[in-house]
Amino acid sequence: MINRPKRQVISRRICILGLLVLLISIVYNWLAPVGIPLITPYRIIRVGENRQKVPLFLNRSSLSSMGDHDSSDVIKAIPLAEFELLLSEGEVLVLDTRTYTEYCAGHIPGAYSVPYDEFMQGRVDLQAIEMGQKIITYCEGVNCDQSLEVAMLLNQLGYRNIAFYRSGWEEWQNTGKPIIRGCQP
Repeated sequence: MINRPKRQVISRRICILGLLVLLISIVYNWLAPVGIPLITPYRIIRVGENRQKVPLFLNRSSLSSMGDHDSSDVIKAIPLAEFELLLSEGEVLVLDTRTYTEYCAGHIPGAYSVPYDEFMQGRVDLQAIEMGQKIITYCEGVNCDQSLEVAMLLNQLGYRNIAFYRSGWEEWQNTGKPIIRGCQP
């Protein structure tokens, strides 16, 4: 049996060792090229009249460029009526973030296929898109977050005039709106 003073010394040493390990871990994480962010960054998303904080999981170089948000950082969720209005006015780039197979089976007229997986792997060429271009993303429907994630990443890349059609393909199809079948916009 260990006597009381010896037990206190051992407990103290274990605590000091634990704190030392924690400190070394934090320093290593900070110095690592792709460390885990200790504070979760977020983007302000406006859904109707409500604003929500949506966490982004970015690397440290993205974190350093983030400051306080302003109106250009707000990615707006738009309803069907506003989406149709923007389409009718023209000068809007619509990106379908579903798979290419789903896009070819049917899509919103004028939409371009930008599959989520390819976009996230950096296999989509964005050079033809002007920074000031109005961009609307959509995917399957309200339970699909791919269009929001693509919109947030586009925003991180410097595109500021972005919205996402939250109800997406499901609502468009169910309300009898025009559909293009095939792989061309």
